[in-house]
Amino acid sequence: MSFVTSNITSNGVYTEWLSVPAYSRIGVIISSSGALSGIISLQQTLDGGSNVYFVDSWAVSALSNDLLDISDPMVEGCQMRLGIVNATEHTSGSAVVRLQAP
Repeated sequence: MSFVTSNITSNGVYTEWLSVPAYSRIGVIISSSGALSGIISLQQTLDGGSNVYFVDSWAVSALSNDLLDISDPMVEGCQMRLGIVNATEHTSGSAVVRLQAP
């Protein structure tokens, strides 16, 4: 299993890109022990980050665990990351996030 983690403390902070195989299940774990008040977004790219697309987001106030099924064959060779996209999505605190794939 491959994974990336990051301590998200402000907008513009992301995990590294994680390669995700097509037709796989990815895990998103957000631990807000640092009292994060904000929105963590999941993004994907098919071209190494030149074009970034929104996938999902979580309003975080405590602990969040989620599993997403990536079942679209168009995502063959995609990469994903977690982070806070802009300043309006972060009001205070920090969170440790983990993105994992088979």
